[in-house]
Amino acid sequence: MSDVSTDVRKKDAMSLVTEKGVYTGDTVPAGALRLKLLRSPHVHAFIRSIDVSRAKQVPGVVCVLTYEDAPGSRFTTAGQTYPEPSPYDRLILDRLLRCTGDPVAIVAAETEEAAERACRLIRVDYEARRPLLDFTQALAQRNYCTPGGKLPRAVRCGNGCPTQFSIHRGLRGGKHGAGAGAKCGGTGAHL
Repeated sequence: MSDVSTDVRKKDAMSLVTEKGVYTGDTVPAGALRLKLLRSPHVHAFIRSIDVSRAKQVPGVVCVLTYEDAPGSRFTTAGQTYPEPSPYDRLILDRLLRCTGDPVAIVAAETEEAAERACRLIRVDYEARRPLLDFTQALAQRNYCTPGGKLPRAVRCGNGCPTQFSIHRGLRGGKHGAGAGAKCGGTGAHL
């Protein structure tokens, strides 16, 4: 309790404010490959086809990856600690692009210039789709931006009790008002 109501200086505060901080990008080892991502220009789209043949021919390009090369393991981008009740609905590279800037391809090259040139040579045939911005329409269409359009029903919290998702009740003006929510059965805490 001796630290309560007293100033505690961050260990790296001075290095950060004097621009002497060391970041991962500052310590790139010699010979490391440079990565560049080709990103979606569309708010919502589906990749019909992608041609990386010309990109692979750029001198210095070591690898070009697309959704065809990416593992099928899904993850969440919510960034919460375990247990994470958010949907595990993202792939590293996916054919379904859900926002502008979603990654379409990853290029690894010996130089940044080669990686950038390769990205410019990738040809993508996008099927641009109308974005769904109204949650009531999403419910009506059963479109939840999750694989197979399924809403998670329950997960186990850290105490092992079921956490019930109440998005349907919440969106229809129930206990959680106009938003989605979850309730931990063991503690009664709302997530």
